[in-house]
Amino acid sequence: MDNSTGSNTRTITGHLAHMLEHPRWLMERHVDFSGCHHGGHFNEFLPECQNCQFGPGCRWLNTHRSHSLADAPLKELVDALRSAVDYVEQKAGQRHDRHCDCEDCTWLHAARRLLRTFSSRNRQR
Repeated sequence: MDNSTGSNTRTITGHLAHMLEHPRWLMERHVDFSGCHHGGHFNEFLPECQNCQFGPGCRWLNTHRSHSLADAPLKELVDALRSAVDYVEQKAGQRHDRHCDCEDCTWLHAARRLLRTFSSRNRQR
C-alpha cells in the first residue's frame, strides 16, 4: 500500500485513516473559513454553525482532525468513510461517468470497494 504520507497503512484502521486523507484535503480546500467567526471550529451548540452552508463539512473536518484517525475505533472510521464518499460524490456531481479516472473518481472506486468489503463482512456475521 502507498505509504507516502508516513501513516501506518499496514492495519485496516491505518488503511482507512489513509483513505480519509483525500476527502479531508478536498474539504479543507473547498471550505472557506475566512468569514467564520469561529475560525472554522464547528460547535454543535451554536445556531450559526448549524445553519452555515459549510456546517456538515466543517463538522466532519473538526471531528476528524481532533484526534489521530489511526487510533479511532473501526466503526467510527467506516462511518467517516461513508460520509466522505457522500461528500466526494456530491462534489464530483454528474460531470463524471463510471469510466472517469480523475483523482476523485479513482478515490471513490477504492472507497466504495472498501465499504463493500465491510458490508459483506457484516452480513457474514
